[in-house]
Amino acid sequence: MLVDEYQDTNTLQADIVSRLRPDGTGVTCVGDDAQAIYSFRAATVRNILDFELRFRGAEVATLSRNYRSTSPILEATNAIIAEATERRDKQLWTGREGGGRPSLVTCRDEAEQTTWLCDRILDHREQGTLLKHQCVLFRAAHHSMALEMELSRRNIRSTSTAACASWRRRTSRTSSASCALPRTRAMRWQGCACSASSRRRPADGCRADDLARRGRLRLRGVGGHAGAGGGT
Repeated sequence: MLVDEYQDTNTLQADIVSRLRPDGTGVTCVGDDAQAIYSFRAATVRNILDFELRFRGAEVATLSRNYRSTSPILEATNAIIAEATERRDKQLWTGREGGGRPSLVTCRDEAEQTTWLCDRILDHREQGTLLKHQCVLFRAAHHSMALEMELSRRNIRSTSTAACASWRRRTSRTSSASCALPRTRAMRWQGCACSASSRRRPADGCRADDLARRGRLRLRGVGGHAGAGGGT
């Protein structure tokens, strides 16, 4: 029995594992107590901290090498997690040397955070870093909405590599009644197929304004004008 992300399990789930394998034979659990962030969903870090108490004689293998981050980032994370009152002792390390030190930026709200990000993106471009060499990471896809809208407002081209967020699907449904598509051809934008018939609305995930900028879509009564804003 293999259980992944064991730090995110709740008490009932841990009890199920125990009932299925009371003596722990054949049980392998993978997790990291330092990544236990779902207590608001009833997950408890005690499951992974008390694993050896539940399954007597269990062997623990610590995977301390990190393949994603550079040394300055791991130095910061090691220092932060060391302040925890109770944790499994480990020191993360990596073979990826160099890289800049992480910065802690305090913003009053999402709007100020979005403005700061856009300003930094433009600053990096002025210093010689191409836009295509810059990226912003999000915990969840819907967190990108404000930034994508501000980038569009500033005419900064961007590409979202995650699944289409729900707000895009809602935007498509809202504007589709005002959109007329050519009858003679189908089109794709970021992998989303659009109907070749004007009687059918664009597929979920396609943005009407992005198709308009390519001269393939005529907008009627939609806020803004074709050609305004960001892009892919």
